Amino acid sequence: STIGDAVRKAKVTLISGSSDLSENKLQYILLGDPALRLKVPEYDVVIDRFSGQEGSDRAVASAGGKITVEGHIRDSKGTKAVNFDGVVMPTMFDYEQEIVTKDNTGLGAYTYRAHKSKLYSGSDSVVAGSFSLTIPVPMVISYSDAAGLLNLYAVTHDGKSSAQGRYDEFIIGGTSPDISDDKRGPEIKMYLNKPAFRDGDEVNAAPCLSVELSDIDGINTVGSGIGHDIVAIVDNDAAYTFNLNGSFVSSVGDYTSGRIAFPLAQLPAGEHTLLLRAWDLLNNSSTA
Repeated sequence: STIGDAVRKAKVTLISGSSDLSENKLQYILLGDPALRLKVPEYDVVIDRFSGQEGSDRAVASAGGKITVEGHIRDSKGTKAVNFDGVVMPTMFDYEQEIVTKDNTGLGAYTYRAHKSKLYSGSDSVVAGSFSLTIPVPMVISYSDAAGLLNLYAVTHDGKSSAQGRYDEFIIGGTSPDISDDKRGPEIKMYLNKPAFRDGDEVNAAPCLSVELSDIDGINTVGSGIGHDIVAIVDNDAAYTFNLNGSFVSSVGDYTSGRIAFPLAQLPAGEHTLLLRAWDLLNNSSTA
């Protein structure tokens, strides 16, 4: 349906069967063309194989393990889109949680369910409509033995076509028997503005921080809510502490490495220090 239809149906839903018929519920308006439709991807992402799944049994994504996912892009006719070459971006979530709003208005809290905890995001190539992914599972999972969720979005190299899909026929739980015994954190290489930068060099007031990260077990880019974020701290000052999770771009087809480009806030003149901390998926950290 169109955006205008969505707004109309929302207003009807708000007052249908409700004892609260206050006019305020109808005061929301649409700024734009009500005939517009959201641009939904014209292709579907289909999972053909999820490692560990046998027959009707659900596969298991276990802490410290790695799963392989194979799939293809499907067109509206249900056939493989062999002309689709590009990049697929998987995002894996932990189990679906019940979330209660804060009830800021005092009219009663609202409860809904969502996959809130992100476990992994990355990218890999799509060639002739097919792709194969390796997804590392972090140590920080729910161990719930409940269904997880894998969201997938793909786009062609020219940006003209896209695809989307989801897969939830697997559970999150347990610890992998093949967990790595590596105790080292990520390797960190960084500079300001240009690779030739050296400690003590002069920079502008808002330099760009460039970082290269690599770790055989994968880089933790989701934090998982326990302080395992990628952070940059200037002058040990909380006001100049930056969460860089959202700025990390993984190498296509390689979950073990990636880059960050992040413009620092306006810095006062003078000497400064910068500390960067990053974690791998086995909870090992490094600083530089």
